[in-house]
Amino acid sequence: MNKIHKIKKFSDLFYEDILITKLTNLSNNLHNIILVGSCGSGKTSIINLIKKKYNNHLHLSNFNYRGHEIITNTIYNYIKIKTETKKLIIIDDYNYISQKAQLIINNLIDNENIYFIIACYNPIKIMENIQSNCIIINLILEIEIVKEGLENFCLKKKIDYDKGSIKHIINLYDCDLRKIMIMVDIINLHYKKITINNINKLYDKIDKDKINEILEILNKNDIKKSIQLLYELLDKGFSKNDILESLTTEIMNYDKLDEEARIEISNIINKKYIIINETVNSKLQIYACFGEICNYISNQKLENSNKKIGNK
Repeated sequence: MNKIHKIKKFSDLFYEDILITKLTNLSNNLHNIILVGSCGSGKTSIINLIKKKYNNHLHLSNFNYRGHEIITNTIYNYIKIKTETKKLIIIDDYNYISQKAQLIINNLIDNENIYFIIACYNPIKIMENIQSNCIIINLILEIEIVKEGLENFCLKKKIDYDKGSIKHIINLYDCDLRKIMIMVDIINLHYKKITINNINKLYDKIDKDKINEILEILNKNDIKKSIQLLYELLDKGFSKNDILESLTTEIMNYDKLDEEARIEISNIINKKYIIINETVNSKLQIYACFGEICNYISNQKLENSNKKIGNK
Protein backbone atom coordinates (compact mmCIF):
# COMPACT_ATOMS: atom_id res chain seq x y z
CA MET A 1 0.00 0.00 0.00
CA ASN A 2 2.72 2.45 0.93
CA LYS A 3 6.23 2.40 2.31
CA ILE A 4 5.32 1.78 5.96
CA HIS A 5 2.91 -1.04 5.22
CA LYS A 6 4.50 -3.31 2.67
CA ILE A 7 2.36 -6.40 2.21
CA LYS A 8 4.65 -9.42 2.50
CA LYS A 9 2.09 -12.14 3.21
CA PHE A 10 -1.66 -12.61 3.11
CA SER A 11 -1.96 -12.33 6.89
CA ASP A 12 -0.82 -8.68 6.56
CA LEU A 13 -4.15 -7.92 4.85
CA PHE A 14 -7.07 -6.62 6.93
CA TYR A 15 -9.55 -9.42 6.15
CA GLU A 16 -11.40 -12.08 8.09
CA ASP A 17 -9.29 -15.18 8.83
CA ILE A 18 -11.42 -17.36 6.55
CA LEU A 19 -10.77 -15.06 3.56
CA ILE A 20 -7.03 -14.91 4.28
CA THR A 21 -6.92 -18.73 4.44
CA LYS A 22 -8.82 -18.98 1.16
CA LEU A 23 -6.45 -16.55 -0.59
CA THR A 24 -3.40 -18.37 0.76
CA ASN A 25 -4.71 -21.71 -0.48
CA LEU A 26 -5.52 -20.29 -3.91
CA SER A 27 -2.04 -18.82 -4.26
CA ASN A 28 -0.55 -22.26 -3.54
CA ASN A 29 -2.94 -24.07 -5.88
CA LEU A 30 -3.78 -21.53 -8.55
CA HIS A 31 -7.11 -21.35 -10.40
CA ASN A 32 -8.82 -18.78 -12.57
CA ILE A 33 -9.79 -16.04 -10.11
CA ILE A 34 -12.01 -12.96 -10.19
CA LEU A 35 -11.19 -10.45 -7.42
CA VAL A 36 -14.15 -8.16 -6.74
CA GLY A 37 -13.67 -5.08 -4.60
CA SER A 38 -13.85 -1.30 -4.44
CA CYS A 39 -10.86 1.06 -4.67
CA GLY A 40 -8.42 0.39 -1.86
CA SER A 41 -9.88 -3.02 -0.99
CA GLY A 42 -6.58 -4.85 -1.55
CA LYS A 43 -6.91 -6.23 -5.11
CA THR A 44 -3.46 -4.97 -6.17
CA SER A 45 -1.81 -6.26 -2.99
CA ILE A 46 -3.24 -9.74 -3.57
CA ILE A 47 -2.09 -9.72 -7.19
CA ASN A 48 1.43 -8.67 -6.14
CA LEU A 49 1.65 -11.50 -3.60
CA ILE A 50 0.60 -14.07 -6.21
CA LYS A 51 2.98 -12.63 -8.82
CA LYS A 52 5.91 -13.25 -6.48
CA LYS A 53 5.20 -16.98 -6.57
CA TYR A 54 4.69 -17.21 -10.34
CA ASN A 55 7.45 -15.58 -12.36
CA ASN A 56 5.86 -16.57 -15.67
CA HIS A 57 3.11 -13.97 -15.79
CA LEU A 58 1.67 -11.15 -17.91
CA HIS A 59 0.08 -8.19 -16.10
CA LEU A 60 -2.23 -5.87 -18.06
CA SER A 61 -3.95 -2.71 -16.78
CA ASN A 62 -5.14 0.77 -17.79
CA PHE A 63 -6.19 -0.21 -21.29
CA ASN A 64 -9.75 1.04 -21.54
CA TYR A 65 -9.31 2.45 -25.05
CA ARG A 66 -6.80 -0.13 -26.23
CA GLY A 67 -8.37 -3.26 -24.78
CA HIS A 68 -8.90 -5.21 -27.98
CA GLU A 69 -5.51 -4.26 -29.43
CA ILE A 70 -3.64 -5.25 -26.27
CA ILE A 71 -5.53 -8.52 -25.91
CA THR A 72 -4.84 -9.47 -29.54
CA ASN A 73 -1.23 -8.41 -29.75
CA THR A 74 0.09 -8.83 -26.24
CA ILE A 75 -1.77 -11.88 -24.94
CA TYR A 76 -1.47 -13.90 -28.14
CA ASN A 77 2.26 -13.11 -28.37
CA TYR A 78 2.68 -14.11 -24.73
CA ILE A 79 0.84 -17.39 -25.27
CA LYS A 80 3.12 -18.27 -28.18
CA ILE A 81 6.19 -18.22 -25.94
CA LYS A 82 7.21 -21.79 -25.15
CA THR A 83 7.62 -22.52 -21.43
CA GLU A 84 7.54 -25.56 -19.20
CA THR A 85 5.29 -23.92 -16.64
CA LYS A 86 1.71 -22.75 -16.89
CA LYS A 87 1.17 -19.12 -17.84
CA LEU A 88 -0.53 -16.56 -15.59
CA ILE A 89 -2.40 -13.63 -17.16
CA ILE A 90 -3.45 -10.82 -14.82
CA ILE A 91 -6.02 -8.27 -15.96
CA ASP A 92 -6.58 -5.19 -13.79
CA ASP A 93 -9.48 -2.76 -14.25
CA TYR A 94 -11.49 -5.42 -16.06
CA ASN A 95 -14.62 -3.26 -16.08
CA TYR A 96 -13.06 -1.14 -18.84
CA ILE A 97 -12.51 -4.06 -21.23
CA SER A 98 -14.43 -4.04 -24.50
CA GLN A 99 -16.80 -6.82 -25.54
CA LYS A 100 -14.40 -7.85 -28.33
CA ALA A 101 -11.59 -8.24 -25.81
CA GLN A 102 -13.87 -10.30 -23.56
CA LEU A 103 -14.58 -12.68 -26.42
CA ILE A 104 -10.87 -13.39 -26.79
CA ILE A 105 -10.54 -14.06 -23.06
CA ASN A 106 -13.63 -16.25 -23.25
CA ASN A 107 -11.94 -18.37 -25.94
CA LEU A 108 -8.86 -18.82 -23.73
CA ILE A 109 -10.48 -19.32 -20.32
CA ASP A 110 -10.75 -23.11 -20.80
CA ASN A 111 -7.07 -23.49 -21.77
CA GLU A 112 -5.43 -25.81 -19.24
CA ASN A 113 -2.05 -24.12 -19.66
CA ILE A 114 -3.27 -20.63 -18.75
CA TYR A 115 -4.58 -19.15 -15.52
CA PHE A 116 -6.39 -15.81 -15.36
CA ILE A 117 -6.59 -13.39 -12.45
CA ILE A 118 -9.20 -10.73 -13.13
CA ALA A 119 -9.62 -7.67 -10.88
CA CYS A 120 -12.78 -5.56 -11.05
CA TYR A 121 -15.13 -3.54 -8.87
CA ASN A 122 -18.29 -5.17 -10.24
CA PRO A 123 -18.53 -8.48 -12.14
CA ILE A 124 -21.96 -7.74 -13.62
CA LYS A 125 -20.63 -7.32 -17.17
CA ILE A 126 -18.15 -10.19 -17.14
CA MET A 127 -19.34 -12.85 -19.59
CA GLU A 128 -21.18 -15.73 -17.95
CA ASN A 129 -18.79 -18.39 -19.30
CA ILE A 130 -15.80 -16.48 -17.90
CA GLN A 131 -17.47 -16.20 -14.49
CA SER A 132 -18.39 -19.88 -14.44
CA ASN A 133 -14.75 -20.83 -15.09
CA CYS A 134 -13.42 -18.66 -12.25
CA ILE A 135 -13.47 -18.65 -8.47
CA ILE A 136 -15.04 -15.32 -7.49
CA ILE A 137 -13.56 -13.67 -4.40
CA ASN A 138 -15.50 -10.77 -2.87
CA LEU A 139 -13.08 -8.56 -0.95
CA ILE A 140 -15.35 -7.32 1.81
CA LEU A 141 -13.80 -5.00 4.39
CA GLU A 142 -15.45 -5.07 7.81
CA ILE A 143 -14.91 -1.86 9.78
CA GLU A 144 -14.16 -3.65 13.06
CA ILE A 145 -11.67 -6.00 11.42
CA VAL A 146 -9.95 -3.11 9.62
CA LYS A 147 -9.87 -1.22 12.95
CA GLU A 148 -8.31 -4.17 14.76
CA GLY A 149 -5.78 -4.69 11.97
CA LEU A 150 -4.83 -1.02 11.87
CA GLU A 151 -4.44 -0.84 15.65
CA ASN A 152 -2.20 -3.95 15.61
CA PHE A 153 -0.20 -2.42 12.79
CA CYS A 154 0.32 0.80 14.76
CA LEU A 155 1.44 -1.16 17.82
CA LYS A 156 3.86 -3.20 15.71
CA LYS A 157 5.33 -0.09 14.08
CA LYS A 158 5.28 1.85 17.38
CA ILE A 159 2.95 4.51 15.97
CA ASP A 160 1.19 6.41 18.77
CA TYR A 161 -2.56 7.01 18.45
CA ASP A 162 -5.47 8.32 20.51
CA LYS A 163 -8.60 6.35 21.31
CA GLY A 164 -11.19 6.91 18.61
CA SER A 165 -8.73 8.23 16.02
CA ILE A 166 -8.39 4.89 14.20
CA LYS A 167 -12.13 4.50 13.67
CA HIS A 168 -12.34 8.17 12.65
CA ILE A 169 -9.81 7.77 9.84
CA ILE A 170 -11.48 4.55 8.65
CA ASN A 171 -14.88 6.27 8.46
CA LEU A 172 -13.45 9.31 6.67
CA TYR A 173 -12.03 7.17 3.88
CA ASP A 174 -14.83 4.60 3.71
CA CYS A 175 -12.45 1.68 4.38
CA ASP A 176 -10.21 2.61 1.42
CA LEU A 177 -7.08 0.95 2.78
CA ARG A 178 -4.74 2.63 0.32
CA LYS A 179 -5.81 6.12 1.35
CA ILE A 180 -5.97 5.17 5.03
CA MET A 181 -2.39 3.88 5.09
CA ILE A 182 -1.08 6.90 3.19
CA MET A 183 -2.75 9.18 5.76
CA VAL A 184 -1.30 7.14 8.66
CA ASP A 185 2.14 7.49 7.07
CA ILE A 186 1.81 11.27 6.63
CA ILE A 187 0.45 11.88 10.15
CA ASN A 188 3.17 9.76 11.72
CA LEU A 189 5.82 11.62 9.72
CA HIS A 190 4.59 15.13 10.55
CA TYR A 191 2.92 14.85 13.97
CA LYS A 192 4.27 11.57 15.45
CA LYS A 193 0.79 10.77 16.77
CA ILE A 194 -2.55 9.89 15.21
CA THR A 195 -5.30 12.02 16.74
CA ILE A 196 -8.68 13.15 15.43
CA ASN A 197 -7.38 16.73 15.41
CA ASN A 198 -4.27 15.81 13.38
CA ILE A 199 -6.37 13.78 10.94
CA ASN A 200 -8.73 16.71 10.40
CA LYS A 201 -5.79 19.06 9.80
CA LEU A 202 -4.65 16.97 6.84
CA TYR A 203 -7.99 15.72 5.60
CA ASP A 204 -8.80 17.62 2.43
CA LYS A 205 -11.71 16.08 0.62
CA ILE A 206 -14.48 17.59 -1.46
CA ASP A 207 -17.77 17.97 0.38
CA LYS A 208 -20.08 15.08 -0.57
CA ASP A 209 -23.01 17.48 -0.77
CA LYS A 210 -21.23 19.51 -3.45
CA ILE A 211 -20.53 16.39 -5.53
CA ASN A 212 -24.12 15.23 -5.14
CA GLU A 213 -25.26 18.68 -6.26
CA ILE A 214 -23.25 18.21 -9.47
CA LEU A 215 -24.84 14.77 -9.97
CA GLU A 216 -28.31 16.26 -9.46
CA ILE A 217 -27.59 18.94 -12.06
CA LEU A 218 -26.20 16.43 -14.55
CA ASN A 219 -29.30 14.31 -14.00
CA LYS A 220 -31.30 17.38 -15.07
CA ASN A 221 -29.11 17.77 -18.17
CA ASP A 222 -27.80 21.19 -17.11
CA ILE A 223 -24.18 21.13 -18.31
CA LYS A 224 -23.74 24.91 -17.94
CA LYS A 225 -24.59 24.85 -14.22
CA SER A 226 -22.39 21.75 -13.64
CA ILE A 227 -19.40 23.57 -15.18
CA GLN A 228 -20.03 26.55 -12.90
CA LEU A 229 -19.80 24.22 -9.89
CA LEU A 230 -16.68 22.64 -11.41
CA TYR A 231 -14.97 26.05 -11.48
CA GLU A 232 -15.98 26.69 -7.87
CA LEU A 233 -14.17 23.50 -6.83
CA LEU A 234 -11.13 24.27 -8.98
CA ASP A 235 -10.95 27.76 -7.45
CA LYS A 236 -10.87 26.19 -3.98
CA GLY A 237 -7.70 24.33 -4.97
CA PHE A 238 -9.10 20.89 -5.77
CA SER A 239 -7.49 19.20 -8.76
CA LYS A 240 -9.34 17.74 -11.74
CA ASN A 241 -8.44 14.27 -10.46
CA ASP A 242 -9.81 15.11 -6.99
CA ILE A 243 -13.14 16.02 -8.57
CA LEU A 244 -13.33 12.92 -10.78
CA GLU A 245 -12.36 10.62 -7.89
CA SER A 246 -15.12 12.10 -5.74
CA LEU A 247 -17.63 11.74 -8.57
CA THR A 248 -16.65 8.07 -8.98
CA THR A 249 -17.25 7.43 -5.28
CA GLU A 250 -20.56 9.27 -5.01
CA ILE A 251 -22.13 7.98 -8.24
CA MET A 252 -22.16 4.46 -6.79
CA ASN A 253 -24.33 5.75 -3.92
CA TYR A 254 -26.59 7.92 -6.09
CA ASP A 255 -29.99 6.27 -5.62
CA LYS A 256 -31.83 8.21 -8.34
CA LEU A 257 -30.23 5.97 -10.98
CA ASP A 258 -30.31 2.16 -11.22
CA GLU A 259 -27.19 0.04 -10.73
CA GLU A 260 -26.49 -0.42 -14.44
CA ALA A 261 -26.63 3.34 -15.02
CA ARG A 262 -24.33 4.01 -12.05
CA ILE A 263 -21.77 1.53 -13.42
CA GLU A 264 -21.90 3.02 -16.93
CA ILE A 265 -21.45 6.54 -15.60
CA SER A 266 -18.60 5.37 -13.37
CA ASN A 267 -16.92 3.95 -16.47
CA ILE A 268 -17.31 7.30 -18.27
CA ILE A 269 -15.71 9.13 -15.32
CA ASN A 270 -12.85 6.66 -14.95
CA LYS A 271 -11.98 6.81 -18.65
CA LYS A 272 -11.59 10.58 -18.40
CA TYR A 273 -9.57 10.15 -15.19
CA ILE A 274 -7.12 7.88 -17.03
CA ILE A 275 -6.83 10.29 -19.97
CA ILE A 276 -6.07 13.21 -17.62
CA ASN A 277 -3.48 11.12 -15.76
CA GLU A 278 -1.76 9.64 -18.80
CA THR A 279 -2.20 12.04 -21.71
CA VAL A 280 -4.21 15.27 -21.67
CA ASN A 281 -4.49 17.16 -18.36
CA SER A 282 -7.20 19.57 -19.48
CA LYS A 283 -10.52 20.89 -18.20
CA LEU A 284 -11.91 19.94 -21.60
CA GLN A 285 -11.80 16.30 -20.47
CA ILE A 286 -14.16 17.09 -17.59
CA TYR A 287 -16.44 19.08 -19.91
CA ALA A 288 -16.55 16.03 -22.18
CA CYS A 289 -17.17 13.82 -19.15
CA PHE A 290 -20.15 15.91 -18.04
CA GLY A 291 -21.50 15.95 -21.60
CA GLU A 292 -21.26 12.16 -21.95
CA ILE A 293 -22.99 11.67 -18.60
CA CYS A 294 -25.86 13.97 -19.63
CA ASN A 295 -26.19 12.20 -22.98
CA TYR A 296 -26.25 8.79 -21.32
CA ILE A 297 -28.88 9.81 -18.77
CA SER A 298 -31.03 11.48 -21.46
CA ASN A 299 -30.86 8.36 -23.63
CA GLN A 300 -31.78 6.18 -20.66
CA LYS A 301 -34.78 8.36 -19.83
CA LEU A 302 -35.90 8.30 -23.47
CA GLU A 303 -35.50 4.53 -23.63
CA ASN A 304 -37.48 4.03 -20.41
CA SER A 305 -40.19 6.39 -21.66
CA ASN A 306 -40.50 4.45 -24.93
CA LYS A 307 -40.75 1.20 -22.98
CA LYS A 308 -43.62 2.58 -20.92
CA ILE A 309 -45.43 3.71 -24.08
CA GLY A 310 -44.85 0.29 -25.65
CA ASN A 311 -46.25 -1.49 -22.59
CA LYS A 312 -49.44 0.58 -22.81
